[in-house]
Amino acid sequence: MYKCNSRTVTVTAEALPASPAVTIIPAGGMINYGQTATLNITTPNPAHTYQWYTQASGGTPIYTGTSYTTPQLANTTVYYVEAVSASGCASTNRTAVTINVNRDFNPGCDFANAATSSINGLCLLCAVNNPDNAVDNDTTNFANISIPVGVAGDVTYTLNFGGLAAAGDTVKLRFATPGGLLDATALGRIEITSFNGAASNGDTRALNSSLLRVELLGGANQQAVLFAPGAPYTSIQIRVRSLVGALMNVNVYYANRVLASPTITTNNVTICAGTSATLTATASDSATVRWYTQATGGTPVFVGKVFNTPVLTATTTYYAESFRASTNCANPIRTQATVNVLPVPPAPAIIAGDTTICIGGNAVLKARPANPAHTIRWFATATGGTPLSLDSVFTTPNLTANTTYYVESFNGSCGTATRATVTVTVATLPPDPVLEADSISICTGTTGTLRVTSPAAGVIYRWYNVLSGGTPVFTGNTFVTPALTNTTIYYVEAVRSAGGCPNPGGRVAATVNVNQAPATPVVTNTTTTVCLNQTATVSVQNPQAGITYRWYAAPSGGAPIFTGPVFVTPAITDTISYYVDAIGTGGCSSAARARAQVSYNALPAAPAVQAASVAVCIGGRDTLRVLTPAAGITYNWYDQPGGTLLFTGANFPIGPVNAADTFFVQAVNATGCGSANHTRVTVSVAANPTIPVVTGSTSICPGDTIRLSIQNPVAGITYRWYNAPAGGNILGTGSTFSATGYTSNVTFYAEALNAGGCVSTTRAAVLVTVNPTPPAVTVDATSKPFAWVRLPPLMSLAHKPT
Repeated sequence: MYKCNSRTVTVTAEALPASPAVTIIPAGGMINYGQTATLNITTPNPAHTYQWYTQASGGTPIYTGTSYTTPQLANTTVYYVEAVSASGCASTNRTAVTINVNRDFNPGCDFANAATSSINGLCLLCAVNNPDNAVDNDTTNFANISIPVGVAGDVTYTLNFGGLAAAGDTVKLRFATPGGLLDATALGRIEITSFNGAASNGDTRALNSSLLRVELLGGANQQAVLFAPGAPYTSIQIRVRSLVGALMNVNVYYANRVLASPTITTNNVTICAGTSATLTATASDSATVRWYTQATGGTPVFVGKVFNTPVLTATTTYYAESFRASTNCANPIRTQATVNVLPVPPAPAIIAGDTTICIGGNAVLKARPANPAHTIRWFATATGGTPLSLDSVFTTPNLTANTTYYVESFNGSCGTATRATVTVTVATLPPDPVLEADSISICTGTTGTLRVTSPAAGVIYRWYNVLSGGTPVFTGNTFVTPALTNTTIYYVEAVRSAGGCPNPGGRVAATVNVNQAPATPVVTNTTTTVCLNQTATVSVQNPQAGITYRWYAAPSGGAPIFTGPVFVTPAITDTISYYVDAIGTGGCSSAARARAQVSYNALPAAPAVQAASVAVCIGGRDTLRVLTPAAGITYNWYDQPGGTLLFTGANFPIGPVNAADTFFVQAVNATGCGSANHTRVTVSVAANPTIPVVTGSTSICPGDTIRLSIQNPVAGITYRWYNAPAGGNILGTGSTFSATGYTSNVTFYAEALNAGGCVSTTRAAVLVTVNPTPPAVTVDATSKPFAWVRLPPLMSLAHKPT
């Protein structure tokens, strides 16, 4: 059983201070317009503090102390004071102190400046005496309107202002009744009317009318009438009517127009420090409203009916006056408006502020006031508005767009001058990753590369080896896997860098298929020899279907120089090795490359020929010869390099030659390698001279000399004479030929020989006929007459070739 100990707590109740008594200077609390008053605590208690206010309860003190001097006052004002003990207890009630302001004044401007008068009816001895005294600059003299006792009629006295005034602008008429205060009956005989030019505004009022304000000013029965015409006006008319049995005697000192003091919509405004107030004044249409910071004098701080004050940090009183620009006349009684400025707390500290969330999520925002006594308020606007939360921790609603919140410290009356800004950025969900390929193939023991195509800005791509959960194995757009020996699936997700929001479609799978490599190929011949500058053929032994073979110039690395099982090399100029690998499924290559070496045999030198250019007569023959043939070398003759083989041997007979031609000879050694170049022999054709034409004696008698010659011999041509159509013996040389001793027919043959050694294609044959000797003639007479007859030639010496 537990034993409870009691504890005594003593609560001391402190009596509230009594409401203080106040002494006013000047006594009675009446001051003239624009003056100040001093308010003193009558019997101050040194243990108390005295706070002065402009309102009966609440608000902020305008002054603390035992003696308070008011600002210049334009209107009757009430102040309130309370006593506060050292422990903070205030008197139950605040003491109200009223300062009355006497607003009677003479503006000294906007007076009527011209006067006219008239006497109407049977008004003997009625008069307006000294009529100009009411419109001069002296406000102590006057014009006198007098109507004797017992007469009938009236007197009108018109005061003109020289300009148009707006409806409602008050006219102040100062007058006196020297005979004593007029009673209501007598006042009823005095009327006032406004005119616009010569036209009456129809607003006639008797001085005893409740619509007029008549004030007793004191001194010689002086009174003032305040009359507000209901329409624009330029003058007023005073009409005094006779009163039976009484003397009507009125002194008129002056009449002036008075712009009404502005009316301020709210003349006691409370704002927070660091803000401004709007003061709105209503005034006559004739008036310009000017605002001051003092009740009299000074320079306007603003002109206009709506005054937006500057930003204020202390309670400030403004004064609005009505001013008529046309007469440069102001109503000296300004209307007072006080802007009470309350202190504002400092900005709060942001504990959890600017943040980024995923779309549809919410954020938790935290702020702390500098003063624990203050509260925190959250808003959706930088100024004004209704608080969203009154807690230092604010959980936003679910958001789908970037949102800015504003937070302030609040002391019960004012919030922070400038609210702190907190921005919640809503990160949109990134698009699902799109892979360059969702399935790739690699070879065992190698890495694979997986890529995200068109990666989005501000998005991070994370790669996993599990569909959900787990730890990323890589972060980035391009993922190079480790070396793999088995098919593996990876998963990628897109995460917005701001907010960490993943793509909505989940991770995207990418499969890395692992393929096995084929065996190293075997070449047909590991060594191959060819002639220098010839190609070699190397090949794979038993190539397999579905396998690609690639040839390289190096045992590793480099680019393939050929693809296929059979490789025809370029021309071989040195011993060289080629390497081949096998490419199987997925582009996997064999572990090693097979080597095929190619060497070369030297080439013999190109053969030298006896003559590189040979001229042959048409139809002639010749022999093309290799100069100094070498042992063990075969010489092949072609119609062109690499063309048709025409002859093998060192000496190549040609002919008969009928046209120019070209031949090529190559030397081939014992290894079958031919010289790199073919030696060229050009055969040209020399033209045969023309078959000669022979003329001369072709019919002779036995024993006569035969004389033959070449018809039209050609210079440079040698002519030879034979006894046979071909071959035979040369009988003579030259363009002429002679012979004797022939007794029977004989044929000679002539041929033409040019400087190139070419003869005419045939010999010209010339038959010489040897005529027989005639028998002896028997003459039967020693003389007989006869006649000569010309006969045709016996034969033609021209030769027609056969």
